[in-house]
Amino acid sequence: FHLDLNEIVAASKRHDEDVKADSTLADGTIDGIDASLLAVPRAIQPTGVVFHESRCGSTLVANSLAAFDPTSNRVYSESAPPIAALRICGDTYSRCSRATAAALLRDVMHMMGRTDDPNERNLFFK
Repeated sequence: FHLDLNEIVAASKRHDEDVKADSTLADGTIDGIDASLLAVPRAIQPTGVVFHESRCGSTLVANSLAAFDPTSNRVYSESAPPIAALRICGDTYSRCSRATAAALLRDVMHMMGRTDDPNERNLFFK
């Protein structure tokens, strides 16, 4: 059984656009309600990245972002998928090109940012 991440990401983007196009009126509302307040599938663009090394306070920053507004902020700390995406091409890009590596990281972050929660607004990676 094989799943292609490119195909999954493309399908999710098409789905989000179809749902939005089918239900959103020209004025940005759905049944008179601001579309941004409804549970419409979408991907949150990354708001920020917290770079870290041992004992530098990055965990404190990440936890503060999450605690500051837990309904609006999604924070991933040292999550495996972005790390794997960064490493998959090798340190010298011997297994794939930089462009492929960048596209893979964008796709992983896109999928991790998907939500239908209208309250989620910010996406942070540590």
